[in-house]
Amino acid sequence: MAHSELSNILQSLHRVIALKLPNVEVAFGSRPMELVRPHFSYLRKLDFQIDSGLKSSMAQEILSSCPLLEEFAAFRMDATDIAVGKRWVCMKMVSLSVSFRFSHGTIGTIDNQPIVLDQVSRLTRHETLRLDDNPEGIYGSWLDDIDCKDSLDLRLKRGLGKLSTLRSLSCLSLKNTHQMMGQQDVEWMVKHWTRLFQVHGTMHHRRDIDMELKRLLIMHDVFPAVVSDHK
Repeated sequence: MAHSELSNILQSLHRVIALKLPNVEVAFGSRPMELVRPHFSYLRKLDFQIDSGLKSSMAQEILSSCPLLEEFAAFRMDATDIAVGKRWVCMKMVSLSVSFRFSHGTIGTIDNQPIVLDQVSRLTRHETLRLDDNPEGIYGSWLDDIDCKDSLDLRLKRGLGKLSTLRSLSCLSLKNTHQMMGQQDVEWMVKHWTRLFQVHGTMHHRRDIDMELKRLLIMHDVFPAVVSDHK
């Protein structure tokens, strides 16, 4: 689907409540974004998880402009855009799926991930949080010229405690995010996320440690996914 086709469809719609792009290359750009903006106050579901051409800055604008948004999926977001952007207003969000990426610049580095965690912590109705990196085995073209390699690091010493507000969280997915959690991090999760039921992906990049942490999850009636993303 080309920009012109999508633009024609959006232009014909009176009110957009949900939008999911098909698995196509570069279907979303500045013109479609311009046409979606008038619908920000109505939007409830947006799915851009496939490499749709949605820029990180656009994702940040959506999250800080759509108060009724309940479900949002984006391919990736650069922490730099979040650090310089406005506060998220989608307080009704129950499902967020996005890979947060950190550059080696002065704003979006991994040391500033508390900024990202602060934004996520505002979405207190969260039931599903998917932080998977590269879920379809493809890479977004908008990242080609950005020096990004670090994903969100869910450890207490990196600010995990900020997410104590996610009391409704039942599903956490961390596929391909190169986590390095320890026992205290997992114990914190099961203590504060009392509705947590499933964890997908690896909790530590070392298989032996990951297996120990998953055994700890099972002891607390939290079930790790059967399939691991260990290489």
